[in-house]
Amino acid sequence: MSTNQVPVTVDYEIDELPKVARNLATIREFCRVNGWLRPGTLRYWIFHHERYGFTNCFLHVGGKVLIDIDRFDAWIEAQNESN
Repeated sequence: MSTNQVPVTVDYEIDELPKVARNLATIREFCRVNGWLRPGTLRYWIFHHERYGFTNCFLHVGGKVLIDIDRFDAWIEAQNESN
């Protein structure tokens, strides 16, 4: 160990961290599976997410936008109920 490195102590175990399983897909993957939806429409909803209440349906990871499929399905159901 170099003299410039500081030892780090961790007061939790990795197994103690909550595990979050999310069903995520890129825009392209999502639209490939859901043929009724075009990538441009999805990007429009993401760009105007506050107007359409789409904020919780996606997340940014680095340069990628990922769609949370479960939240998207819930959002679609909510849109269907409001009409």
